[in-house]
Amino acid sequence: MAEYMKADCTLTLSEALDEFYGINSEFRYFSEKFEIMRGHDAVHVLFGSDTSFMGEAIADLRSMFSTNIGAYQYIKTYLLDSDDELKAFLKSISKDFLSFKKIPILIWALFYSTCILLPRIWLANRSMTKRWDYFFPQSYMNERLCDLREKYNITIVR
Repeated sequence: MAEYMKADCTLTLSEALDEFYGINSEFRYFSEKFEIMRGHDAVHVLFGSDTSFMGEAIADLRSMFSTNIGAYQYIKTYLLDSDDELKAFLKSISKDFLSFKKIPILIWALFYSTCILLPRIWLANRSMTKRWDYFFPQSYMNERLCDLREKYNITIVR
């Protein structure tokens, strides 16, 4: 398990993102170029999710329901407002998840996301002091994850 995924992680947001990009090096370029990706990657780190299929489900649900961007704006920005380069990248990484062989996994993941993860996230959100700023200030990069999680009362959902 990556250090940033631990609830008591003392890495700064910047250090945690560096760890995340050390594991997922292809994401760094897009994060530096597109603010929506930077926010999404920070959600992975702050809410302690990896980039597995279920980790992406958690990051997407947390982006929609645990941040101030909201579901509509999150989906609109990714699917409609992003430029061709970002759309091509998103399409390339989604091929791993959307192959014909993985239909049973997709059905299970949809069920799990809807029936298990969403209620867990909803309950975790009720204890948050406020929603995470999706387009967070640069000053947060120097704050420790454990301090940010405490400030927002964020719990890790798996």
